[in-house]
Amino acid sequence: MDEQQAHGAHGSRRKRALGIALVAAMALVLAACQPVTFGNPGAKVGNDIDPANCPGAEAAQAPPCGPQPMLWASINGPYDNYANGDPYSTHCAPGGGLGPACTATNPDYRTTGYAYVIDVAPEDVGKVLDLQGYDIGTYPRSVGYGGANAPAARSISVTSTSGSKTLTAVGGIFNQSDVNQPVSGPWCGTSCGSLKIVSVANATSAVLSAAATVTGTWPASIGYDCNTATGPFNAARYLGLSGAGCQTGDDSDLGGQNFDVQLFDNDGTEAPSFANPLPGCHLSLSAETLTASAPTFKNAWTTVCSFTPTKKGPYAFRVRNSGIPGLADTGQGGNQYALKVLGGSATKLHAVNDQSVYVVPMASTATAYLIDVPAANAGKKIVVDLYDAGDGSGASPIAVQVKAPPGGAPSVVPAGTGVTVPAAGVATACDHNAIGSPTIGPATPDVADACAVTTYTGTGPSAYNGKWLRIEVTLDPAYTCSSDCWWTLHWDWGTAGLPTDRLTYTAKVV
Repeated sequence: MDEQQAHGAHGSRRKRALGIALVAAMALVLAACQPVTFGNPGAKVGNDIDPANCPGAEAAQAPPCGPQPMLWASINGPYDNYANGDPYSTHCAPGGGLGPACTATNPDYRTTGYAYVIDVAPEDVGKVLDLQGYDIGTYPRSVGYGGANAPAARSISVTSTSGSKTLTAVGGIFNQSDVNQPVSGPWCGTSCGSLKIVSVANATSAVLSAAATVTGTWPASIGYDCNTATGPFNAARYLGLSGAGCQTGDDSDLGGQNFDVQLFDNDGTEAPSFANPLPGCHLSLSAETLTASAPTFKNAWTTVCSFTPTKKGPYAFRVRNSGIPGLADTGQGGNQYALKVLGGSATKLHAVNDQSVYVVPMASTATAYLIDVPAANAGKKIVVDLYDAGDGSGASPIAVQVKAPPGGAPSVVPAGTGVTVPAAGVATACDHNAIGSPTIGPATPDVADACAVTTYTGTGPSAYNGKWLRIEVTLDPAYTCSSDCWWTLHWDWGTAGLPTDRLTYTAKVV
């Protein structure tokens, strides 16, 4: 071989080696950039209520209603107290009170509400998919002893006359079991909450305990939404239940809140895009419309829109109740709801960036999917930020815990088991801030044994009421997982704890 040939052969070998090294480096980069999914692995966010199997339209852990995740998606009204679990949806500043007269200078307020994504699977391209929402308005709930034979609470249309105790049911659906049941609606003025039906003459006519204050046709609610004489509301954990914890936990004045859902087209990338609205996929309803249409939306699933995806990947959408063009902001308290997408075989739905939830009071424990962390992220950190986490009352301490896979995916409800960390081959450390922070992202100087943080000791206020908690998990360099790489967030209220947890959280890998 002459010198030129030798040089050429050497160059070819060097190029091949360089090519192999480049391929290996690209593989490492791609592995390191393997995306994580925040939220949940299924096609639903929140509880999936089937009226036939869920008494009182309440979520349950046991069949036939359950198992349910025992969580609702949530968004607070634009004039709610900043410390009530949602730092992003209210105009009211920290310590600035609540209501339209609050100090409306919240630096964290945003008009975009909460973001979600429908992640269309390749096999579902070209299929008709339905985005649905459950209980999308805010409806005051009544709680009380209605008697074992009382009918389930229902929303109907009634006609009232100012100064008269006679109430007329549009369509005629009064019955004798309505006697002594509460009745409320925008027609009853200041007497709402104490007004009852004292007698029923026939299917269309009933007599009230006090005169109506206005004349017209209105939506009305008859009966106790949460009847403490029947299950599940007669269980010990429901003792002392208020309207704010009844069913979805909607907590609002009679004026209600606006509700706006808009779906956007996939822009062909792997990232959610809010650039191009999908035609026919914008449901925007005023508080007034939702209140007047309570029989349609309260405790019921509603189709937001049907669409046929033309490509796989993310179709982003927003849920908001303020900053909506053409609708004046109104309402305080919280709006709890659920979301799901139907029609696909492998399409998923999950939150983007952060998630705001309400925990069902019945639960003594609850577990939520947190983040999907593939093995390629070994040696990195999982950072979890929680606002207003672990609220409750009662004699038992309350704890919030991060657990490692397996989480139980792809089930809608996490298994609730998982691996306790730190653990060899999984995570080497778990740290947190023992003192609540007024802002997101505090330092984490304190060790969290078993990656669990006590948020309430059994007495006094919750440690993170209106504050931020950060939990950092350091993954072992040897971290690996099977096909189920879902980490979970676990709540434990003990045997005598009463959850009142309304919180917002996010998780990422850094």
